[in-house]
Amino acid sequence: MKKKIYILVFSLFFLFPTFSSAKTSTVLETITKLAEKGNVPAQYNLATIYLFGKNTDIDYNKAIYWLHKAAENNEPEAQYTLASMYTTGDIIPVNLPQALAWYHRAALKGHIHAQFNLAQMFKDGKGTKKNYSQAFYWFKKAANQNDLDSQFFLGYLYLRGLGTNQNYKLAHSYFLRAAKKGHTKAQTSLATMYQNALGVTRNYSEAQFWLEKAAEKGEAQAFFLLGQVYRLGTSSVKRDFPKAAEFYQKAADKGLVDAQFNLATMYKLGQGVPQNFTTAYKWFEKAAKKADPDAQFQLATMLFNGEGHPIKYIEAYAWYSLATTTNSGKKFTEARNDAAEKLSPAELIKAQKLTNELYNKYIKEQ
Repeated sequence: MKKKIYILVFSLFFLFPTFSSAKTSTVLETITKLAEKGNVPAQYNLATIYLFGKNTDIDYNKAIYWLHKAAENNEPEAQYTLASMYTTGDIIPVNLPQALAWYHRAALKGHIHAQFNLAQMFKDGKGTKKNYSQAFYWFKKAANQNDLDSQFFLGYLYLRGLGTNQNYKLAHSYFLRAAKKGHTKAQTSLATMYQNALGVTRNYSEAQFWLEKAAEKGEAQAFFLLGQVYRLGTSSVKRDFPKAAEFYQKAADKGLVDAQFNLATMYKLGQGVPQNFTTAYKWFEKAAKKADPDAQFQLATMLFNGEGHPIKYIEAYAWYSLATTTNSGKKFTEARNDAAEKLSPAELIKAQKLTNELYNKYIKEQ
């Protein structure tokens, strides 16, 4: 989930229509004099004037200067804006420790978006070491101000027991609060709790309700889970392979690796869709390039057998080898050895070189 990077502008210049040149100069001079005398709102307003070029030329140096002045004088919007700039690097170089420090100062003033971004940085270990306890603390601060993303993440931390004791009841409570307001990831997480009886009575109908809510708004994980429901069936939903393939397709199109793998499998087996090795190969390849070892194995097998693609033993060996870097199971290593037997010594050298290239491109960079 992307950080909330907002620049909230309360410049006097945005409260009025564009002024004449003479009046603009007068207003700018007035605000500048106030800022120079230590008037904090004027300092922040002056920063936004130069930042956005309202009735004057954009001047980032002056904008940054006055933002720092206002931020040092404990103006939370200025502190938040500076933190955002240090996070994105759009105007000033990225400096995550500085971003963390300014988010922290704004968060202490109750700035809800600063609290959320600060929590995210502690959760992800950006600008600091990972600290789930601090992430939990700041998500809770923002959640109690009705920030939906924070309610979702707080539910997640309770669900996993990260930064706090595991508590399914509270996880459900926070997911439900955000879900009722339309937060699709919270809706999907809530559905998962009902599917797996985590702190609640197993209820497939309730799970289906929330998955469909999230799917209506295009949530990829909801599409995937609905695909699972229709492929496997539940006490309230009959197995339906065509519907499963339809939902897998929607999730796969959004880049969800598990959906790409399952969709490829359905095309390979002809479940819910006409059997099509070429399409199966395409989706296995997409998932394989996202470091999924099972997809890499299946892709290699199709190359080895000439399914959906001409037989290519060198490529098959390389993909089998790549799969063994994250799954050293007997099936994987035996398949790689079978491919090796099809190669001459010179071809084996080429296959090993290709393995290294694929590793650097699709595993090392993940």
